[in-house]
This record gives sequence, structure tokens and C-alpha cells, in this order.
Amino acid sequence: MFLNFDKMKYLAVGAALCAICGCKDENPGGTKALGTQVTANQVQSDENKAAAKKAEDEKSIIKGKVRKVIGECDLLKKNADWSQLRMGQRVVENDRIRTALESEALVGVNDGSTLLISELSDVTISAEMLDSMSRRISVYVKQGNVYFDVQKQGESQMDFRTGIAVAAIRGTAGFVGNVNGNMVASLKEGRLEVKSDKETTSIEKNQTVVLDSVGKSKKLKLKSSGTKALATAIDSLSKTSDGSIEKLTEALEKFDNIYAVRQATFAKKLESRQIRFEVLPLAETTEQDSVILVASATPGLVVSVMGEVDTVPATGLYQHTFKWEEGTYGIKRFIAGCREGDLEIPCGLWSTAYVKPAPAVQPGDTAQAAVETSAAEPAKPAAKDLSKLAVSIAGKVDERIHYYQGTYRNKMRFSLKNISEDDLGELASIEVTKGGNRVALFEGSDLSSLNYSADVEVEQNHIAEYEVVAKLKNGKTKRAKKTYTVFCGNHSRNGNALDPDMTEAQEFEEAKADLVRD
Repeated sequence: MFLNFDKMKYLAVGAALCAICGCKDENPGGTKALGTQVTANQVQSDENKAAAKKAEDEKSIIKGKVRKVIGECDLLKKNADWSQLRMGQRVVENDRIRTALESEALVGVNDGSTLLISELSDVTISAEMLDSMSRRISVYVKQGNVYFDVQKQGESQMDFRTGIAVAAIRGTAGFVGNVNGNMVASLKEGRLEVKSDKETTSIEKNQTVVLDSVGKSKKLKLKSSGTKALATAIDSLSKTSDGSIEKLTEALEKFDNIYAVRQATFAKKLESRQIRFEVLPLAETTEQDSVILVASATPGLVVSVMGEVDTVPATGLYQHTFKWEEGTYGIKRFIAGCREGDLEIPCGLWSTAYVKPAPAVQPGDTAQAAVETSAAEPAKPAAKDLSKLAVSIAGKVDERIHYYQGTYRNKMRFSLKNISEDDLGELASIEVTKGGNRVALFEGSDLSSLNYSADVEVEQNHIAEYEVVAKLKNGKTKRAKKTYTVFCGNHSRNGNALDPDMTEAQEFEEAKADLVRD
């Protein structure tokens, strides 16, 4: 019996199709279920990687944070590919950041220092622990400019490196650049030491140093030092200097002569108060890991602080909050730069000392002057023993404040120590006085916390004594005092924060005779 070959072929194909259909009917959605399982596994794997990366970042020496991104900025992390840099993203050691044309990234470091990476830059951040209490952060500038505003913190260090030299800084503001084969270091404030294989050069406020590819240097005193205007000029002029630092520095001096004339015109507007920027000083010390900077200013004025640029609103009140990592104790200072176009002039300074929280104050401790007194009238005994209650006022007992803008206004913060909130029912009142006159009273429903604040107002060249009196329902009281001395010498008036030829201590001696006790 013979079968037709073509017919057999069609029968075979049909059988195969039926088999496939049968398989599909017996396991509907089987292939899809497998794909779903692979996707779920992949998601779980990605989540595990992200969690592991987050845990690794938490152990890092540097815990930086991206505070601003303009334009196209990319981030390269260890064992990863380049990705888009995002605001709020964590930056740790060995991270690399690059910026495109007309782009920049602002990175905040643990202690409140900032690094502003300018356009067309390529930067890698690294770090090492020098000992259990100090570290060194190194910023390798492969290309471009990095503007810095660095807080001084203990024995920790920061340096900037190029292929030419190393610039070591501690508590200063300016920029370091690697531009067209030259290294540039330039300062608005502070001190910086640049070390190459050939020599070591130190610069300070309003000075700039340029090094060529073999480490030969030239130091300049420029009014534009540390500014974006100078960095832009260097980038442009270095392209026409044929690698000669002599030609470059000569061109920079000509640029600065023109800049200085324009800057002087702008400075006169500030001195005559045609343009106004008056800072509200911070308390001498703070136990908080943030501050709110406040200034009264001309609406529309452009102000730069720690790389953050703001325009003063129509209210005429500049405000900006700055944070740092808890435990990074030391002086925190913030320089305000007032701008007009590409011009910039330092026009204000806030400073405070970030200190460890004070231990609970014991009765008789002179630092807080907590004194127990008896009431004139006998009272019923308290339900609880609150004999260890103490009043603690933040900051120094005698706080001296240099202030040149009229009446000093601030908040005096104080707290109740050695008791809990459960004990507040035994409290009758808290009274705050200035020179014996009541300025604040807390009683009844106001007594719901262990922490309080009261307004402080002290006129220029006046001394005011504030006292906090916590009164218990048994008639006993606890007291603490704080004295504010607000001073300003003749040289600092008319809008000047501090005479450049006088220290604050010298100016206080000058103002002593004018001080009036409230």
C-alpha cells in the first residue's frame, strides 16, 4: 500500500500543531507564569542590591548629599555604571561626578561644608580616617573647577589634588581648578597651602596662585580672588596664553584692575545703604544640628551663602536653613556674598559654635547659676520630691555679642532639668524677667514641655540681665540667669560689620565706656 508523500507531510504537520495546541490547553498561562517568576526574582535581586548599597553608604566616611543640580550632571559609583545625578542623592567616598556645559552640582558634606562643581568638570571624592577622631577628604579635580566653603572641624583635613599639585585647606572659601594644563587655587577667605614636586606656596584671603604643568607657580593679589568671575576669566584667558603662566597672570591682573573698579562702585552702594544687607546674629553656641540664617535686605538683592544662591523677596527678609550631621562639633560660620551681575562682595557673616548638649545641671553649679530659694509664704508640700529640679539656659552665662545694626533680637532657649514631663503638674509657673521686669510668663496650659524660649531684645551698647524663675506649687523656686552684652565701637558703625584693622576684643575695649546697664 502506497501513501501519497504530500499527504503524509500535511498529516505530520497537523499532528504537530495539535500536539502544540494540546500542550497549550493543558497548561494555560504556563509560559506567562514562568516569565512573571523571573521578573519577581529580578525585582527581589534589585531590592537586595539597593539595600546592600544603602548599608554600605551608611558605613562610609563621607556622607555627602546632593543639594542642587543644574543641567546635565552624572554620577559614577563603585562597581556601577554612569547614572544621572539627582538632588537629594547620597555621595560617598570614591564617587565620581562630571558636569556638562552650563551645568553644575552642589554637594553638602557631613560637617556642613559645601563643594560646588562647575560646568565641564570631572571630579572624584575620596576619604581616609587619620585616627579615631579625624579624617582627610581628598577631592581629585581631573578637569574644571570646584568652589568650596569649608567649615573648620577639629583635626580633620581637606585637600584638592590635580596632576600638578596638592592644595591643603582647613576652614576657608574659594576655588581650585585644573584648567587647560594649569592648576589654580584662589581664596575669598582663610588660608591654603599648595605643594608641588618643586615648591610649596601659601596663599590667604584675596590671593590666587597659578601653577603650570611642571609645578612652577605665580602668586597674585586679586580683588576677584575666589569668585566665579575670576574662574571664568581664567578659563577664557588660559586658552590664549600658550601655556605660559607669565602671559596668563599678566592678563589676569588686567582683568582684575577692571573688576576692582566695578567692585568698588558696588561696595559704595552697600556702604551708603543704597543696597542693604543686615544679618541677625546667631547665638554664640547651639546644641542643634541646624541654623536658620536671617537678614534684613533690599528686595531683589542676589545673595550667595555656602553655594546656595537666593534672591531677597519683596518682604526684604532673607532666610535660609543650613544643616550638618549630628556630632560634627565645632565653629560653624557662614559668609554671605552680595551679588550684582558677575560682581560679588562679602557682605555679612554668621557664626556659632556647635557644642555637645550640656549635662544636667546640679544645684549650686555656677555655670548655670541654678539657685534654690524659699518662698515668703509657707506652702503645702509637693506631691513629689522635685528638689533636684534645675533651670538650664542655653549658651554662656555671660554672652558678648558684636552687633552694629541697632537693637539685637533673638530667642533665649531654656529647659527644665532632672525632672520628667510627668512632674510638670507640680509646677506653678515660669517667669522670665529682664532687669527685674517681667518679659514672659508661662502658666496653666503653657506648662506642657521641658523646653521653652523667650524673646530677647537688647539695644546696641547695652547690658541686659535675664532671669528665669521656675516656681513649684509648694512655693519653692529654681532660678538661672544670663547676661547679654551687645556692643559696637565707633569704627563698626555706618553699616560695617567689623573694622578690618581691629579685632573683636579690641573693639569691645573701645566700646566699654559707652555700655549702659538696663
